[in-house]
Amino acid sequence: MAAQTWGWTGESTRAALVRAARSALLEDARAPVREVVRRAGVGRSAFYTRWDGREQMVEEVHASAAAAVHAAAVRCAHPDWSGRAPRGLLGLLEELAHGGDVALAVRLEPHVPGGERVVRELGGALELLVEDGRRRGELRADLALDDVLALLPALAGLSGASGAPGAPAEVRERVVRLLHDALRPRGGGPPAAAPC
Repeated sequence: MAAQTWGWTGESTRAALVRAARSALLEDARAPVREVVRRAGVGRSAFYTRWDGREQMVEEVHASAAAAVHAAAVRCAHPDWSGRAPRGLLGLLEELAHGGDVALAVRLEPHVPGGERVVRELGGALELLVEDGRRRGELRADLALDDVLALLPALAGLSGASGAPGAPAEVRERVVRLLHDALRPRGGGPPAAAPC
């Protein structure tokens, strides 16, 4: 699969660099600066205007991806603007299966100083979702936070963190349905949650 390049198509240099960094790091957590610069279609000086070095780029991309995953967890834990019930853990897992942020957060965690802190913070939001889902009867009574954390790398693989392109939409949908079935109480439980 040919790597996507953005270059000077009206997109700002900064946006092109961030998008190129996300893309390159999703494919290879050790992607070099030259690959990011090539994909962005800019010179190395533009890269070093944005970041002091590769480590700073990786930290920023990881922090952004982890923040997006955390924001999704918070969104799924609260009613939406219309007062509709929270989508809960099942809605979050569905949303994460379709986005690249969980893939980036999981893939880059070992390469970022303090990356495990981000997972602990996310764990707090996930724990609330698990407790709420069990209380509402949407999730198995024996579901634990560690079970959910173990699912994150699998979701990351669906959206491309394995280095390969993300799974086709129909595969992601099937895996999400299987997860829903596995996490619901025996005997059915409420219907599948919609994405947040």
